[in-house]
Amino acid sequence: MAGRGSFSFAIISDTHVRPEGGDRQAGYPSDARHNLRNRRVVALLRALAPELVIHLGDVTHSLPTLGAYKSANKVARRIFNDLDCPFHVAPGNHDVGDKQDAPATAPKVSASSLESFQGIWGSTWCSFQHGPCHFVLLNSSLLGSGLEAERRQREWLERELQGKERIFLFMHYPPYLFDPDEPSHYDNLALPGRTWFLGILRRFHVEAVFTGHVHNYFHNRYQGTHVYVLPSTAFVRPEYSELYPVAPGPENGRDDRAKLGFFMVHVDSAGFRVDMYRSAMPVSPFPGPTPASALGVWLPGGWARAVDLPCGDLDPFQRKWARTDESLLALEEMGFSRFRLALGDLNDPLLRDRLELLRSQGASFTFFSTCGEPRHLESGRGLLQKYQALVDLWEIVVLPSLWARVLPTLEDCPVPVALSRVQAPCSDPTGYFSHFLEQGFGVEEPLPHQVVALPGAVTHLVFRIPRDLSPWDGIDRARNLAETPGLRALCHVELPRSGEQSRFRDDVAIAGRVAEAMLAAAANPGVMVFLDTFMDKDRGYFPHDGLVDRRFNPRSAARVLRNLARLLHGSEPPLRQGPGDFAVSAGLVQLRPSGPGHYLDLDSGYTCRGGLAGPALLLPTDTERLQWLRSTTIPPR
Repeated sequence: MAGRGSFSFAIISDTHVRPEGGDRQAGYPSDARHNLRNRRVVALLRALAPELVIHLGDVTHSLPTLGAYKSANKVARRIFNDLDCPFHVAPGNHDVGDKQDAPATAPKVSASSLESFQGIWGSTWCSFQHGPCHFVLLNSSLLGSGLEAERRQREWLERELQGKERIFLFMHYPPYLFDPDEPSHYDNLALPGRTWFLGILRRFHVEAVFTGHVHNYFHNRYQGTHVYVLPSTAFVRPEYSELYPVAPGPENGRDDRAKLGFFMVHVDSAGFRVDMYRSAMPVSPFPGPTPASALGVWLPGGWARAVDLPCGDLDPFQRKWARTDESLLALEEMGFSRFRLALGDLNDPLLRDRLELLRSQGASFTFFSTCGEPRHLESGRGLLQKYQALVDLWEIVVLPSLWARVLPTLEDCPVPVALSRVQAPCSDPTGYFSHFLEQGFGVEEPLPHQVVALPGAVTHLVFRIPRDLSPWDGIDRARNLAETPGLRALCHVELPRSGEQSRFRDDVAIAGRVAEAMLAAAANPGVMVFLDTFMDKDRGYFPHDGLVDRRFNPRSAARVLRNLARLLHGSEPPLRQGPGDFAVSAGLVQLRPSGPGHYLDLDSGYTCRGGLAGPALLLPTDTERLQWLRSTTIPPR
């Protein structure tokens, strides 16, 4: 990220390092892999070269009162000593003891446990200046403990933040998961300590808070402060598998490896961006966060669910609420900042909260609704006027038989309008009838005469790019058709699918179409292009895979979007050798064997030379081709 005072730092959390040879706390097969996973994280961090690394606590799995505590911390010391930059630790409950009101039977924070931590990692709270930012590490186990150390930390913090700008806070426990006023539970700060801490955020205009402990990703915004909960590098808290309406991953969700990882945070004078590295999956070698994508994506539902986690496990006496914020992480990883949703979603307070969070990060929203009668427009106008700050474009799907009655009423619409139509597919004369509607104008037929002279509020025409038509051809035709009445095109690119009951699962075909759509959208900056599938459609009619699975773990298409965006914006991929024969697909080239040369593997982000066995998503990366791609597809900024 460019800008005055720009730099990058890394955050890791909940590493749960084990003593060599294991310990009696091990209960899962994957426990034996914690140390190996953390060594991989350190190797990745050395390659990424952050200016500093901050650990959010639970360095080891052993508790301060156990005999394995010292030996586990010696292993952790050896692992993290391989970092070649400053390393700072904010203590977690496994490092200094649980918060005082934690319902679990683990030992609570105490003066002796603080002393044990300090002898290994230093003070349990500290601060320092780095560039234009003030970094503060807190001991969150102390809040509400009643220990003398709690009073000293509070007084120190209030003095320390006086007159500071661009404050980043780091601690183990999140202040809250779902709502600032939620009841106290195992995974938040207890009241009244939470009230005091949230007052600190308001009073000193803290830019961001980074926390751990929950081993799952969450993102909230508290009165201007971004509050993150980071994943673990070692394992996933399995009770949070309740968030997803599918079976949990391996080990009841504990070994859902796609969710493991760490943050790179990129700071400049304009703000900051987080970049998630999923350490157990193919890691993109391109530096920096994903640039804004030329594509938008449909969010039809299920991406922002609120789930009550049942009583039991670490909270045996009460339920607690959480959101499926992994969806936000996946969208950010792919660079999406343009979204299409149903207009009625504005009635949902939970969805509005997530939309406002996305809006604070620069997102734009197109809301769609159908119009059977002019009176339907009035209810839509009411929502638009109430929540106009969230609406950039209103996509109205009109029955052609009602155009004459509906179109004149759009003249004074409070937001720009994209005009679409609904059309029933032709019935099969042999007797088959489809109940499924198709939205948008066709790109292989002339526009109806009614769209030649439209009300001034109509700025876009909506076109459907069917799954059997190349996005290159479809977007080009849509642009030309829309330009005839002087409008812009909005295109919905359908992802591949099979029949009503057979699920389409060809990752190469899906990722190839996604790559082609992205290149075509970047080459036509005046056209709005949306992909019609975000997450897998694994039930109902026409099931097919999407960009992410139902636990919001990225599929190949998601990684392709991420790497292609970085390539198009000038990042140079590193070179990696690969044996075998190339099979080239995606975008400008089709699936076919290819000879020796340099090729970008769009899934991994690496450039290969020599060959690759089996189908893959590859593009030639000779200098002329890369220059042509960038000059052709990326408009001047």
